[in-house]
Amino acid sequence: MPGANKVVSSPRVVPRLSGNANAVQIAVGGGHVLVRLRDGSVVAWGRGSSGELGGGTAAAATPKQVELPADAVDIAAGREHSLALLSDGRVVGWGSARCGQLGLGDTVDKTIPTELALTPDVRGSVKFVCAGGHSSALLLDEAAGSVAARAVDVISLDLVRNLCDSEDFSRLAQLVGAVFGSPALFNASFAPAGKLQSQDLEAVYVLLLQSYEKSPAVLNALRSSMRQLLDVLALVASANPECLLPFPNQGGSSPADAGSSLEPPPAARSLSGALFTSARNSSAAASNEPFVLKPIIGLLCNPLLGHAAEAAHLYRAAAIVDNLPSEHRARFTKMLQELPADILVARCVRPMREALERVFKLLFAGGSSDHVAAIQVVRLLGTLRDANEDNRKQGGGVSPSEFYSPFLSERLGIEELRRDYFIWAAHGPSERGTTPQANFSFCSEPWLFSPLAKSKLLQIEASHRMGRSQQHAMQAMLGVVVPAEQQLLFPPTRKRSSSREVACDAGKAAKSPFFVLTVRRDHLVDDTLDALACSVIGNLLKPLRVVFEGEPAIDEGGVRKEFFQLLCEALFDANFGMFAWNAEARTFWFSTASYEAEAEFFLVGLVIGLAIHNGVILDLHFPPLLYRRLMNEPVVFDDLREVQPDLHRGLCALRQFEGDVESTFMADHTIVTNSFGHSVVHELVPDGANVPVTNENREEYLRLYVDYLLVSGVRVQFDAFQRGFLKLCDGPAFSFLTALELEELTCGTPVLDFKALQSATKYDGYTPESQVVQWFWEVVFAFELEEKKALLFFATGCDRAPVGGLGKLKFVIQRAGDDSMNLPHAHTCFNLLSIPEYGSRGKLRDRLTIAIHNSQGFGLQ
Repeated sequence: MPGANKVVSSPRVVPRLSGNANAVQIAVGGGHVLVRLRDGSVVAWGRGSSGELGGGTAAAATPKQVELPADAVDIAAGREHSLALLSDGRVVGWGSARCGQLGLGDTVDKTIPTELALTPDVRGSVKFVCAGGHSSALLLDEAAGSVAARAVDVISLDLVRNLCDSEDFSRLAQLVGAVFGSPALFNASFAPAGKLQSQDLEAVYVLLLQSYEKSPAVLNALRSSMRQLLDVLALVASANPECLLPFPNQGGSSPADAGSSLEPPPAARSLSGALFTSARNSSAAASNEPFVLKPIIGLLCNPLLGHAAEAAHLYRAAAIVDNLPSEHRARFTKMLQELPADILVARCVRPMREALERVFKLLFAGGSSDHVAAIQVVRLLGTLRDANEDNRKQGGGVSPSEFYSPFLSERLGIEELRRDYFIWAAHGPSERGTTPQANFSFCSEPWLFSPLAKSKLLQIEASHRMGRSQQHAMQAMLGVVVPAEQQLLFPPTRKRSSSREVACDAGKAAKSPFFVLTVRRDHLVDDTLDALACSVIGNLLKPLRVVFEGEPAIDEGGVRKEFFQLLCEALFDANFGMFAWNAEARTFWFSTASYEAEAEFFLVGLVIGLAIHNGVILDLHFPPLLYRRLMNEPVVFDDLREVQPDLHRGLCALRQFEGDVESTFMADHTIVTNSFGHSVVHELVPDGANVPVTNENREEYLRLYVDYLLVSGVRVQFDAFQRGFLKLCDGPAFSFLTALELEELTCGTPVLDFKALQSATKYDGYTPESQVVQWFWEVVFAFELEEKKALLFFATGCDRAPVGGLGKLKFVIQRAGDDSMNLPHAHTCFNLLSIPEYGSRGKLRDRLTIAIHNSQGFGLQ
């Protein structure tokens, strides 16, 4: 109410408008009111900070006359701007122009009515003016059959090209400032049919960057638009959250209805309804997409946002996304999936990751970075990662390594990681959308860590569990009764092929700070599985030490690496019949015809878990499917390609066949497997031999076929294997891993980059320039792959690269005296290779080749 700064709950008469004033139209804006009187004059009152009252920037508590060049026939009020249609057909506007809503071609606020530059055909056809929160529209004569949005011209790729070619950079800068600073104009330019035209947006950004040398004004406008857009988004999100939702499919009103009259003419009502009905029905996609989410994506793709100078804008964008309701964040993630992978990674992921690296360095150096802002940027990058993971499941996306933080993965020491892990373990994960707390842990967003860093976290968790086990062992030595953590893993019911009896002395084992495994080379599998079968979890959690009977070596790492290598070779031997080998795929899978007991598969899984627990890389040949199944991911039809590619091709032919399947393939609902030379028929459905495969039921047949080979037909074997594997690995940190990362932790990195190994190698008694060292690397680079693997096995006890690649291997070449006929020798516990200072390259190659091919065992043979 004019003249009163208080809430009025009942109607009151506005003094100046009583009597003969005869108000004929009222328009209400965000904080101001316009009234058109019968004589064509206009009065205004309320907030005036942007000039929306038409007479400066002061507020007015009572109606003030707006000085117009002619009588007004229609008025409209937006959030902070005003419009008037004059009797001579002209349109004037005043107030805020930061989103280009005045239609004057710039973003400069106007404190007095200023005429819009209308073309003659439009000027004579305008019937009504409309003002939204940050936009305007002119409704033309119904005979024209159209509605003209005159806030500012939209941007198109062709228009930007033309303006760049003509070097009209002043006009281009005005357009850029208006369009990229306004959600409505951005959508009109780059999502006219509802879907973001990301390729056109990227091409426009490239042209804007290229214009810098000729006119910095364009990029300055683009930089300024980020603040303008964020101001609008923050205002919309905080003051009117429902604006984040799409227009309702039926009924409701639009933002442009903010200015309305007491008694709008029927034509105005019908035109307004037609305008927003048309907008709603322009496409099915548009009716379901929150209108401000696409401008946020456009902002994230802005090539300037990742610059260090624009960190404040990135923080604001991250805060807006983090504060979205969960359903809006889910929709935002779906929209990010539509971005091409190259644009997503180049414009969003890498710049944001680099910005995070700068923040992390400041935070961990004790700098002044805002930890809340850093957490929200992490969460925003996590949203991008979620969109990428969804695309990867459909065969697209980019490598997960694009999202790893080099700083967190490589620069943090074990103590920092330990502290972060225990904060996470104590307080639980920090959910997105919640206020970041001081006890935030980066383990809440584990995708930030590389597999190498995750292996450290697993070691931290294992160390904690081992420490508890060793504490119990020390208490047992002092005679303190310690409650048994576990019973025997499995009773030793195996029929042993060896003559040695295994004494399951749990009390003696509990007193040792290590889990000592004594085995014979000629009974490696039996001795190992028997020892594991009568062990308890508390003992297996201790550091492993392996002893080969009759050999003098002390296990400092090298012995157990060789032990696991030889054990895996034996376990997957065809004579055991536990796993079936496919020559084309070069992988093992569980044999549907295995006669081995469930305990055998449990213990094989336990052996692999024991290797991971002790940081030993294994030479396994399982398909990636195994690791996805260990992570409980669902099995799909195309997974069969990894196990039996030839069968997968045949079933694909059946699926894609366009003729009559029943008469052509003559298949029924059975599957035939081979069991030690005998064919065994399994029915996929009851009486499957009499149920033909037809065009109608072939999809169900394929599902059942694949399910039998990969799931139900090997359920007993796999379930036992998984239980054994998870006995040691299923701690909380295991949830940090993806299936791909689990495979890398188990088998190492498949690529053997000896250039990286050369760069990381240290020397004792030699230098990188020593002649023998140069000959050594020449010989190694000339080796075939199998010889390179033999060299790795000889020097390190493992022929696979560790997690992170050979560049992470601590490899040492040591001088072993003057030239002689002695062979090189290795200390696999320390990854150390000792080489005499041979007199020629040929002699070095000869001696090294003999050594690496005759290296099994410790001590004299």
